[in-house]
Amino acid sequence: MAIEVAKKIEAKLILGDLQIEKQTVKHMPTFQEYSSLWLHDYIKGVRRHSTFERYSTTSKKHVYPTLGDRAIDEITRGEIRNLLLKLHNGGLSKSVITIVHACISGPLSYALDEEIIQSNPATGLTKRLGLKRERADVEPMTWDEATLFLDTCQKHFHDQFPFFLCALRTGMRLGELLGLRWGDIDWNGWFIEVKRSYKRGHTGSTKTGRTRRIDMSTQLSRVLEGLYRQRQQEALRNGQG
Repeated sequence: MAIEVAKKIEAKLILGDLQIEKQTVKHMPTFQEYSSLWLHDYIKGVRRHSTFERYSTTSKKHVYPTLGDRAIDEITRGEIRNLLLKLHNGGLSKSVITIVHACISGPLSYALDEEIIQSNPATGLTKRLGLKRERADVEPMTWDEATLFLDTCQKHFHDQFPFFLCALRTGMRLGELLGLRWGDIDWNGWFIEVKRSYKRGHTGSTKTGRTRRIDMSTQLSRVLEGLYRQRQQEALRNGQG
């Protein structure tokens, strides 16, 4: 009796009479595919261009060779740990490993938000392994050292003197110094308005994304005003109005 019932069920399955729906198997993206989405949809759209370039280069060099072809839902915490330790033991600095970790954790968090995976296996690994980036101690120039530097610059590298004076008197970041325009200077208020940053051929917002004002010393104001007049004269000689 049982054999006959089994045969009838088997026949119905073959004919499709039981109307059992076939489950469609969805394609699970690889880590590299999802990483590319994260880089172009999120990092490129929200972060600075230099960050996008740095993350893209780091991913191609250090992450994809090991995790690139793995399905994103199959990557384990142990695999990530072993990769970070391998890179560290191979001589990579903690600061670079921190970026590598970000390039792994970012796409996984992106997949977590999309409910493709249930958890992010990279969370907290750098701290647990003692590979978290350490802040370097800053040793600024003393007043005497800065004075000697500026005096030497004014004597031997006169054209670059205004730039270095502005750097030492304002404490602005390099990209902010390179992004300065004459319109950012308020000659009456004696301050500079920092609005942008220039890096790797691209002009964007400051690192914090905010605009700030920096007071100018009497010396800096005088030097920059002299440079401004010089630039005006050069423009007139070149027929630029």
